[in-house]
Amino acid sequence: NEMKGVYSSPDQLHYRALKKALFRGHPIYAIDSGGDPRSIPTLTYDAFADFHRRYYHPSNAKIYVYGDEAELPTAERLALLESWLAEFGSSRGGGDEQIPWQPAEPEPYEVSEPYPVDAAAAAAPTQFVTLGWLFPPSPLEPSKKLAWGVLNDLLLGKPSAALQQPLLASKLGSAVVGGGYGASLQQAAFSVGLKGVAPGDEAKGRVSALILETLDSIAESGFEQSAVEASMNTIEFRLRAASASPMKGLSFMMGALSEWVYGRDPIEPLRFEEALASLKEDVARRGGAVFVELLRESVLENRHRCTLSLVPEPQLGGWLQAAEEQELSAVRERLSAGELKALEEETRALRAAQAARDDPADLAKLPTLSTSDLTASTKSIPIEVDEVAVAGGGRATLLTHELPTDGLVYLNVGFDLARLPIDDVPYVPLLCRMMSELGTDTLDETAFSRTVSAQTGSLGVSTMTSAKPRPGGAAGSPDEAVAMLMLSGRAVADKAPQLFDLAADMLASTQLDNAERAVAMLKQSLARAEAAVVSSGNSYASAALAARFSLCGSVDEMLGGVSQLHTLRGALEQAQGDWPALLARLERMRSALLSADGAVVNLSADEQSLATTAAHVPRLLGRLPSAAAPSDGGWAWSAGGVLVPSHEGLQVPTQVSYVAKALPIFQPGERICGSTSVVSRYLRTAYLWNTVRVQGGAYGCNLAFSRLDGRATFSSYRDPNLAATLEAYDGTGAYLRSNPLGPSELSKAIIGAVGELDAPQSVDARGVTSMVRHLLGVTEEERQIWRDEVLATTAADFVAFADRIDEVAARGSVAVVASESAIAEANVALPEAARLQAKAVL
Repeated sequence: NEMKGVYSSPDQLHYRALKKALFRGHPIYAIDSGGDPRSIPTLTYDAFADFHRRYYHPSNAKIYVYGDEAELPTAERLALLESWLAEFGSSRGGGDEQIPWQPAEPEPYEVSEPYPVDAAAAAAPTQFVTLGWLFPPSPLEPSKKLAWGVLNDLLLGKPSAALQQPLLASKLGSAVVGGGYGASLQQAAFSVGLKGVAPGDEAKGRVSALILETLDSIAESGFEQSAVEASMNTIEFRLRAASASPMKGLSFMMGALSEWVYGRDPIEPLRFEEALASLKEDVARRGGAVFVELLRESVLENRHRCTLSLVPEPQLGGWLQAAEEQELSAVRERLSAGELKALEEETRALRAAQAARDDPADLAKLPTLSTSDLTASTKSIPIEVDEVAVAGGGRATLLTHELPTDGLVYLNVGFDLARLPIDDVPYVPLLCRMMSELGTDTLDETAFSRTVSAQTGSLGVSTMTSAKPRPGGAAGSPDEAVAMLMLSGRAVADKAPQLFDLAADMLASTQLDNAERAVAMLKQSLARAEAAVVSSGNSYASAALAARFSLCGSVDEMLGGVSQLHTLRGALEQAQGDWPALLARLERMRSALLSADGAVVNLSADEQSLATTAAHVPRLLGRLPSAAAPSDGGWAWSAGGVLVPSHEGLQVPTQVSYVAKALPIFQPGERICGSTSVVSRYLRTAYLWNTVRVQGGAYGCNLAFSRLDGRATFSSYRDPNLAATLEAYDGTGAYLRSNPLGPSELSKAIIGAVGELDAPQSVDARGVTSMVRHLLGVTEEERQIWRDEVLATTAADFVAFADRIDEVAARGSVAVVASESAIAEANVALPEAARLQAKAVL
């Protein structure tokens, strides 16, 4: 079911087809490591067990330890490993196998593969056209790998990049695909193309010719020095910012494995300074010629080039379904009555084994923490709150966080989205993207993009939304929300002045009057959204339900749910037919939002940098209008969705379903106890995991409970069922009542919930988290009370939660993302009042 979901996504099929085409005939890389859903049923138990015996053995393992030598000396580490591995015998084979290199192809070649589309879809079917080059069969030197990272950024790193810009401007497709340079496999590759291309060989030829001609032109003209400096800075910043990772040990492990699994030096990828210094020296001597030489050597003069076309086939989904049903029928016909009866008995035994609780004696063998190991106190994030006077008598809020940022500065500037009329909210994603990517009054898009890349680590505009709780940890009112337009950026401390100046330029000086780029952005965004609703249907189903229950949910759905697809289509039509009207709307929206009065500035930096960085805030605010333009903002919201349940079937071409059911289970003003987080987490890792995933076959399942507004949302991911999953959701309360927790299970449930409270965060994420808590009015005292209640959770709290969750079964609304046939089949099994109202999405 996982792989049926993968094979329902054209983007995933494209990635897999491209790898298969570049490594055609390869014994490993030409095969899908996740498994082809058509082949998976042929796997026998003997083959499965033999594979495990052959490869899941310490002789085939890579053992990695990260930590303080003083805490666990090397001798003790080795002694622990010896005690763990002593019970294993010698190698069972497979440990010394090597992945073969793919020989170079002598001449370019073409491959075509089909992908399923909905025959009833409103939009005309389109194809993917991609060119891929497989690099020669030998390892790349560290400096060359680093150089390719820079070259990839020069070619495809941003919309104004040397290869991406002409591809987008060509209007031959809706979005760039291929991924560019990739070195995750033993043999590196470079791939680029377009999706949303008109069907047929003529269009395919035009895309192929454009890519080759553009690469030739780049090689002839070279790269401008400003572009090289920008991309060099981007890659270096990315390397150095890794030190701020909250899971540094895991990051190091993944870096080491990138070479280690191929028998090469595992430490080399972690020591980038020497390779970086070598590349800088080479660039200082030869400039952009370093990257032109690399482009010629690995791509333009490389004959191992594949042209892949992924072509739409409206009948493919039906053919696959029919073939599966035909095969099942054939198997059934070959079985005798006795064999059928034996199969039924085996299936019942399997179901019983899946439903059985684990033997306590087996569970006791697993090493666990105890609640006494947990810290009782919350971990606070330092914050200072100040007001900054702005022109016209207004005030802005300045939040500062002294954090160990390793000489980096993180900036956020927020503006209240509620200044907009609610009808403008769906257009905010377009406005954010245009402000992030277009040029300014003084610099065109390419120059501004390069300046941002050269002076900062990143800079862009997005949104931040959240339900708002009431004081004391009570559920918030459904018509209250925090929603902001948020600029975010980062830079090294000595470039903080440039960061603030560029932030002001992006906010106040972006030149929005660019119809051609707006059309390209809308096409890209629409293509991404249409792909996402097929591959991440659980998010869209959950968003559709959230919109029924609160203002925040409604805003979130407008910004990123199914209705956003409708907005994108309408905006694209308007941009092509009446650009002045759309431009006027975007200009009006920006004027309504941007105001120094009421702005929130959030800064995170270390002690040495914080004060000097904060001194730039008044200059930034001074570049903004002192007051927002008049607006008829103010959002109204109706609670009708809570009162009348809905049952919605969002129809897309997919082999699996995404099933969601939700309802607020606490009333506004009703206090929510910390024990709810323990129970809800336990349910998704125990009952839902066993019922929906293990027994039901879904690839994922979840129960999301919001402590802010008291909403409970069930959801499944890549699910072969629909009605049966809803039945499982409705049985949650009964499960809690009939399966009381013992002390050991309760302790593990509490530890898991505390683990979520204490999840590691990057330094910049800690600063943002503190800002959000401030905006929501969440106090440190409330956080400590919540933690105390989590630690004090009892078995009785689980039974009490059952009464709450039963409300979802009785009055909850349902939204599913599924195929037309899956919705129709479910409606046969569902009661009439619960039948799904089907609605085509694509």
